[in-house]
Amino acid sequence: MPKFLKPGPAGKNLIGRGGYSLIELLVVIVMIGILSGVIFASSRNSPKTLSLDRSAQKANQDISQARGMAMGGYLATCTVGGPVNGYGIFFSTASPSQYLVYANCDADNKYSASLDKQIGNSLSLESGVSVSSLKTGVSGTATTSISIFFLPPDPILYTNGTARVTSSVVLSVSGLSQTKTLNVSGSGIVNVK
Repeated sequence: MPKFLKPGPAGKNLIGRGGYSLIELLVVIVMIGILSGVIFASSRNSPKTLSLDRSAQKANQDISQARGMAMGGYLATCTVGGPVNGYGIFFSTASPSQYLVYANCDADNKYSASLDKQIGNSLSLESGVSVSSLKTGVSGTATTSISIFFLPPDPILYTNGTARVTSSVVLSVSGLSQTKTLNVSGSGIVNVK
């Protein structure tokens, strides 16, 4: 015999005792509606957040690539100036959606558009993502461009031509207040926050 038809205490049937009241059902439906609304609202910004995260990680990898090129003795040929003395990466607020990897040909330990050789094409950030600010030094002095350069063989980090200076590159995405900051320490280690 099914459980709900078996006699209960004092010979009473259990029919109608296991259900939910209308108020309980309404409370559950309202809670599901609120949770669905929160999830829907947060998922609308998700593609932009992912673009920002991917762009920050790609820029981090490209900085590490420039460091690796300096350590590994990557060979590039300078068209102007002397031999390559190291590799770096250059960010500018004038071109906020692009940056480039370069070989330093004039031995000044920073990027010079007319003398240094760009390695490959300019690298683009994902759609909607741009460099919103650039800062150098411990105090975070704002600047319009940053050249992060690695001088082999150690490699020694130079920021805008000065040895072992920290820097930060702040990336933002249109339509969101969220940012990602690439902090480059004086030893060349990158921390993405």
